[in-house]
This record gives sequence, C-alpha cells and structure tokens, in this order.
Amino acid sequence: MENQILPRLRILNAAPGTPPLDVEFIARDLSFGEISQYVTIRPGSVPITIRPHSGGEPLFDGFIILDMNEQFTGVIIGSGEDPALDFQLIPEPAQDRERWLSFLRFAHFSPDMPNVDVTFTNGTPLFRNVGYGEYTEYRAVDPETYELQLRRAGTDQILLNVPDVWALSLNQITLYAIGLLNGEDPFEPRLEILQVVDDPHAKD
Repeated sequence: MENQILPRLRILNAAPGTPPLDVEFIARDLSFGEISQYVTIRPGSVPITIRPHSGGEPLFDGFIILDMNEQFTGVIIGSGEDPALDFQLIPEPAQDRERWLSFLRFAHFSPDMPNVDVTFTNGTPLFRNVGYGEYTEYRAVDPETYELQLRRAGTDQILLNVPDVWALSLNQITLYAIGLLNGEDPFEPRLEILQVVDDPHAKD
C-alpha cells in the first residue's frame, strides 16, 4: 500500500527510584526522567525487556503490538518501592496542522499524586480529573508561553506550579508529570513536569 510508514517508538523512564535502565534493542542507560530518541521498528509483536544498565535479571519482560503508521512513547512506570516495573504505550497521533496552532496534552505518571486538574493560573481548567496512568487528548491552543498549575481534582488546592510551557506553533507537546509529590527521602525525585515534543509529522 502507498504511504505506509514503519512504526516508531521511544522510551521514557518515569519510574522513581530506579537505576539507569536498558530496554533491549531500543534504548540504553536511561536514568529517571530521561527519554530516548525514536527508533523505527518492524510492525507486529515486539518484545520489551527492561533491565538495569549495570546488568541483572529483567525488571519487566513482555511484548507490545505495533502496526504500520503508528508512533508511541513507551513509558516505564513503577512506584519506586517494588522492584518490578510496568510498561505503558502512549500513542502520538498526528494532529491537523491548519491554523498554525499548538497542541498540548497531559500525562499523569506520578505514583503518589492524586487525580488532578490542569489549569491556568486563574483557575480555568485545561484538563480535568486526570488519574495516575492516564493521559488526555491533545487540545489546540494559541502558540505562546503559558503558566499552568496542577490542582487536586475538583478543588483549588495547588500541587505544583508549571511555568514556561512553550506552546510553539505546529508543535504537539505532552506534559508528563513524573516524580513523587510526597517523597520523604531527600534523594527521591520530586514531582516535576517534563515538556516533551511529540513528532509524528517527522514520518511524513
């Protein structure tokens, strides 16, 4: 068939408390909060084996199914307390490029944070009631720099201020919430937002 594009995948380590990780044949030496480059993969069943970069037994061993014309970020998740990890695919469908807009969405991967609303500083919601492991649809916004807030869902309680969200024209952006809201150990990764550009149009 014409215009068939091989699937692409990249990996984000969003599991607090993990050492640097390898995903066999896809990504190497990913510390917490790091994201790999995209790799092109043959469609079909793809094994996903995650190990410490230093070696040892797998922390996750499974497989995913990829089809032509698909693109994903694969998120390594875990609580930081259980050595076993999990793996979640986040699709990145291309959005309509008309009108020179930017496209934002939010993904919740902070294991101890409650459901949240993502709002502007005046309280106007951008996304509502997003729980752990969930992600929103893309929302078209005017291209400019925004200051956002994470609030406990349905309340005015601010959990995190998110300054300098750069919504550039034609970009698709996922805001990943990672880290721990209530970490007691000073060495535990604190809650933060990773602003990641999704690039499905690079396949065009």
